[in-house]
Amino acid sequence: NKNLREIYAGEWEGKNYEELVSRYAKEYEIWKTDIGNAGCTGGETVLELQRRIYDEILKIAKENKGKRRDASNSLGYECISDRH
Repeated sequence: NKNLREIYAGEWEGKNYEELVSRYAKEYEIWKTDIGNAGCTGGETVLELQRRIYDEILKIAKENKGKRRDASNSLGYECISDRH
């Protein structure tokens, strides 16, 4: 399900640590120190990720009353876990 995927990292996709630090120093520092306000350059913010995953899980729950569905990506899971 595309709405349960890990965060879309925009310009950060495929970059290694050294590239992130040198090309996106300010944004990467926010990512490390203030994840709630962080966003990947040209990609999703953590808040957008949280909303996307949470909304999809609610939709799945309504469509599958009484059944169980697991989210599989770690940051996404942390986002929805923090809402409760």
